[in-house]
Amino acid sequence: MVKRKRASQATAAQSSSRKVKKSGRDFSRKRSRNEEFFPDSLQRQILCALVDPEGVVSVSDVYEQCRSAGHKKSIVQQKLGELERHKFLVIGSDAEVLEGPLFHVASGSVELHRDGFGFFVHDGEGDWYIRSSDARGILNGDRMVALRIPNSSPDRAPFAVPLVLTQQGSRRIILIVEERKTKLVTRVLADEIKDQVLLAEEVLLTASPGDVIVAELGRFDVQSEAWSATMIQSLGNINDPGIEVSISLHKFGIPGVRDESLDPEVAAIPEMVDEASLSSRVDLRGLPFVTIDGPDAKDFDDAVYVERRDEGYILYVAIADVSHYVKQRSLID
Repeated sequence: MVKRKRASQATAAQSSSRKVKKSGRDFSRKRSRNEEFFPDSLQRQILCALVDPEGVVSVSDVYEQCRSAGHKKSIVQQKLGELERHKFLVIGSDAEVLEGPLFHVASGSVELHRDGFGFFVHDGEGDWYIRSSDARGILNGDRMVALRIPNSSPDRAPFAVPLVLTQQGSRRIILIVEERKTKLVTRVLADEIKDQVLLAEEVLLTASPGDVIVAELGRFDVQSEAWSATMIQSLGNINDPGIEVSISLHKFGIPGVRDESLDPEVAAIPEMVDEASLSSRVDLRGLPFVTIDGPDAKDFDDAVYVERRDEGYILYVAIADVSHYVKQRSLID
């Protein structure tokens, strides 16, 4: 009797477990219906025909366009069906491809974040969110036509899916050459570009680790997830004096032209601290201060010294007093 009772309990537990599993499957199906639908690359190619079509777009036009790109008709039919089911397009009675209720596009510019995602700034109300997976191949300042994907969370911004790149922003970037596993590669000195940039092999053959190069980006290859680039100019090595200034000038597009009107103010700055400046200060130049900086540091703007006393230690920290020499609203400022 005891064994039969335990078996009965086990059967009930298994039945309960089956109910939980079934409930879990039903719950996951409900969640999947609420998730956003993002058109894939082929479907985006189809939707591009609706952005600025030359005349009426028919199903046969779509088939022909996709066939020339190597896509089978059965696959195109499947993609069209998904787009129609999600209300991005409507296929009319005479086989015309028409805009669906959810086909909402806008023109605007791209603002990328250093973590890979971005925002689509358009003329309408509120920015649209660009997923990191959709930000591949676009850069800050690019203008494009994007498809709006409603967010399943009503309190969050809709998504932007790039369709047509209408105007490229700046393609000038700064690269540094690094050695990895006995091979020279390049790394972008910009937070918003995470993808690899490939320079011509002959450029790397004459380069050295630490070289800083100004390059022009070319095409983004989806398969290799890398940009091609052409070398424009070599700025020198990362350990060269003044290299940070050269990098900043090129990064922000500042003309590197010397302004002769600054010469009188520059000449007025003494190379050593003058007596007038010492009158209101405590002279600690006799202390053996040291700087703690990396091997490639160029800007030694602070130093430290520790003095041991009976009651403990005194820490001296010396910082560069730039404002003493560069006055507010001066030409140098």
